[in-house]
Amino acid sequence: MYQGSLKNLENQSDFFSGHFNLFNKDLDKITDLSISRNYYKVFKNRNGNFCIEFSHKFKSSEIIKKKIEVDLNKSQLNFKIEFKNVTPKILRVFILTINPQVFNKKNLIYCCKNGGRELEKFLIKKSFNHGKHIQDVSKFTSSNNCLPMTDGKLIFGDKEKELIFSINNFNTPVVGLIEYEKLAKKYLLRTSFSLRESDDTFKMTKFSNLLFQVKVDAKKK
Repeated sequence: MYQGSLKNLENQSDFFSGHFNLFNKDLDKITDLSISRNYYKVFKNRNGNFCIEFSHKFKSSEIIKKKIEVDLNKSQLNFKIEFKNVTPKILRVFILTINPQVFNKKNLIYCCKNGGRELEKFLIKKSFNHGKHIQDVSKFTSSNNCLPMTDGKLIFGDKEKELIFSINNFNTPVVGLIEYEKLAKKYLLRTSFSLRESDDTFKMTKFSNLLFQVKVDAKKK
């Protein structure tokens, strides 16, 4: 989605795609949105696919490595991100804003497995945000809901086409988060994948290595 295409929304500056948000114990945010071009390279691999590789060490010792591979022949994207020496209170990766012109608003659905054998299908009609925090006098909960994705898949679609996210949960288990805002003519649809959330039982833990991988396929039905 092009920046500013949804003109009646607030906080337009944060509607990017492909980045991560890491919050430390004080809820200070670390992200890769403002990294210099000196830290990444763009090339074609042996299969002729376009690739972007990124690596950066932050002042507080965190090391981030990211790779994106695009296969235009298969309409497929492979995304990999690795975190070293991180102590996250909240960590959400592959935050993606979906172009509202891709899917028919009237037939927009998402599907995933929530512990059962069959995919559960949900028609998207009303506004909601799984990743919205809950704050009362003494407690902070960073998200109000999530999608277990027990087989590692999350699907968006309409009657004609679908976007399939396939997560490698063997490396690091994750849950899915969706934000949807219904607008007069269009809609805001964002998804992200959480490696860490926070509530009143939370304990800070330092991770020497966290790895997240996802394959995204665009298909016609």
